[in-house]
Amino acid sequence: MLQHIGRPELDGDVHLRSYVGDGAPALVASRCRPDTDDEGAVPKLRWEYFSWLLPHPPSSTTTTVLIAGVPETLASIG
Repeated sequence: MLQHIGRPELDGDVHLRSYVGDGAPALVASRCRPDTDDEGAVPKLRWEYFSWLLPHPPSSTTTTVLIAGVPETLASIG
């Protein structure tokens, strides 16, 4: 994403965990903010991020399983 907006990649010593935890809006708006005063830049970049993310899901979304009984419980309250 940083390369996409013309910014340098993170230094190898940067802890990537410091970039995670507040959700994609915070990631795009504050940590990967483009160097511009254009108010539309962040929403556009957020859209580009999600457009890339959908066909490239993190492994946790493809390997996570529900705890036994959760589907039945959800169905009973839905």
